[in-house]
Amino acid sequence: RNREVLHLVRTHSYYGSMTAVTDFSIRNGLPRSLNRDSCRDIVRELVAEGGRVTFRKHAFDRMEERGISNAQVMQVLRRGEIVEGPSWSTRYGNWEFMMQADAAGDTVNVKSALEVEQLMGRVVVVITAFAA
Repeated sequence: RNREVLHLVRTHSYYGSMTAVTDFSIRNGLPRSLNRDSCRDIVRELVAEGGRVTFRKHAFDRMEERGISNAQVMQVLRRGEIVEGPSWSTRYGNWEFMMQADAAGDTVNVKSALEVEQLMGRVVVVITAFAA
């Protein structure tokens, strides 16, 4: 029987003075439970680290089709609020969520996921984007 090994990680939010203790699974590096505030803080931390955001081909195709720029998507990830999720995807083994913010005069929604990639570790994966 496969037993999952856990450890606690103390994280500090740059957007508040509180620290949080989050359960992380060593097997996949993602939190076992995740609320909106924690998810938003993790996304902002990964975006601030630079290079920790990847885009699916579908996202690029929809962004081009809908006239949404890379800069707008990054703005949503940096400053947006989670309006849907996070919810665990058993199909993909990740946390999926929707963020929304005003970016370049438009209200933009960005559907994303928190995943662990072999080379990069934890990343934000942009799935799609659209104007609200």
